[in-house]
Amino acid sequence: GPAPVASRVPLVHASCSARCSCAKSKISASIRPASSMAHASARAVATRAAESAAAAATTTIAGVPGLLLPQYCSGCGIKMQQVDTDGPGYFIVPTRLIELHEAAQDASAQKSSAPSLDQDQDQDDYAQATAAYPDSVPGEDEEGADQEQLPEVLCQRCFSLKHTGKVKVEAAEDKLPGFDLAKKVGRKIALQKDRRAVVLVVVDAWDFDGSLPRTALQSLYPAGTIVPGELYGGSTSQQDGPGADTSAPAAVRFQLMVALNKADLLPKQATAIRLAQWVRVRMQQAGLPRPDKVFCVSANKGSGVRDMVDTIKTALGFRGDLWVVGAQNAGKSSLISAMKRLGGSSGQRDPTVAALAGTTLGLINVPGLPLGPKQRCFDTPGVPHTHQLTALLQPDEVRLVLPGKSMQGRTYRTSAGNSVMLGGLARIDVLDHPGATLYLTVWVSPYVNLHLGKTEGADARLLRLLGSQLSPPASAERLQELPAWEAKDVVVQGDAWDKSGMDVHIAGLGWVAVGVKGQATLRVWVAPSVAVTTRPALVSDYAVEFARPGVSVQLPGNHSTGAKAQGKAQSAKAQGAKRQ
Repeated sequence: GPAPVASRVPLVHASCSARCSCAKSKISASIRPASSMAHASARAVATRAAESAAAAATTTIAGVPGLLLPQYCSGCGIKMQQVDTDGPGYFIVPTRLIELHEAAQDASAQKSSAPSLDQDQDQDDYAQATAAYPDSVPGEDEEGADQEQLPEVLCQRCFSLKHTGKVKVEAAEDKLPGFDLAKKVGRKIALQKDRRAVVLVVVDAWDFDGSLPRTALQSLYPAGTIVPGELYGGSTSQQDGPGADTSAPAAVRFQLMVALNKADLLPKQATAIRLAQWVRVRMQQAGLPRPDKVFCVSANKGSGVRDMVDTIKTALGFRGDLWVVGAQNAGKSSLISAMKRLGGSSGQRDPTVAALAGTTLGLINVPGLPLGPKQRCFDTPGVPHTHQLTALLQPDEVRLVLPGKSMQGRTYRTSAGNSVMLGGLARIDVLDHPGATLYLTVWVSPYVNLHLGKTEGADARLLRLLGSQLSPPASAERLQELPAWEAKDVVVQGDAWDKSGMDVHIAGLGWVAVGVKGQATLRVWVAPSVAVTTRPALVSDYAVEFARPGVSVQLPGNHSTGAKAQGKAQSAKAQGAKRQ
């Protein structure tokens, strides 16, 4: 049997060039050369893996030797540093970690340095597991993605966003690193042939066209397999007809699934089946393959999340990776947090969530999700979309533009020569239409006040009302800081007067549904960089009560006139009921 622990000493094995750290009994290595060589080889693999993980994770802290910290922020994934206090990734070591580390060192110093039989067996087991599953070695993933065993540390930016909702150093925003989805995600999927992959694209139900990362998704497919779509200036391919083959190319090594987030903000008429069919049509028109699954979910309420996770877990099989992608402000990090709540790990290494665009900056291995033991989830940085209006706004303005409660359409019965102002962010002029009138139903955040009036004198009226009865922005001075509006003419078609047939979508703001029988021409005034598209109506129903000309306020007291605004809103409802 083995000698007592106190008498065990390191030996030189036949396969080692120096004294190995394993402590065997005093039996000559030559008696069992094969087992000794296998043991030494396995231990060498484990040692190299441990050293690699430690080197990738160790951050040198003055006065705290040996303290292991993650190399990447657990909130946004950026590489952390302690050199430039105003640069991206700067962090301060939490005092609690230093105290815990010093206490652990004091306790360790009081223990015997002699290895135990259990420690030796644990190291052998680790070496065998490493050899069997080399891709699960800590520190192997790019961007330091696998840091689950290290303490949670946030960079200065994430800490400030989490506790104040603002970034601490504005100048560092221009220095934030970019992220190549095709290189960082597409390359990994292609190389890991023994693992299944699911790409879950999170899209905002309120801003589908603006938040669909079309170009980024196309970069994941082999060149020449994706046809251009009609979104954002592309042309519709002849293959985009109802009988076209919209399945993914055979060479693709992942399943594409869509999570339509914030579906709870849409009216009840937008059922899950109706939304799923609508999403597939828009994906096809965007030049993307037909998604394998479409989920209607709410990250805020958690609805639909369990069914989505169960479906993804089945699709990943025994070993697989979930890659969560999406545009900035689409709710990607919020959806991951909802999945963590489902797994009972809420509050542990949660991704940073804020109204500010671009909270995730690097690849993050998200622990605590209710997936299989060999299944992983990776959060990716939000794809920047400069064609969204929110890209031009300040964080407090973004909070007003993003709807936080169920949306209610405001329907106007109007005619040529009239205009609808969407706060101070956009304006829609009615140029031409068949018949005496047409119907415009505006779907925007309830914090965005509207105004219907004559097109003549609209510019002067905007400056007079802005900040008092129209918002956002909060003042005429702030409006001057934004890019000057540019006219974009759109033509819409409809086949009935009693329902909306087409939407005019303004990326990052909302949409206007048009009810007309025949062809109508509208002019949209908005910042030049903001995309304006037309699409089949997402919600064809009109509001129960029509809005009257003048200011429309959904939330009483949403401007400085307070009670007066509430009275106007009630009067508008009464007039609408009479007209019905």
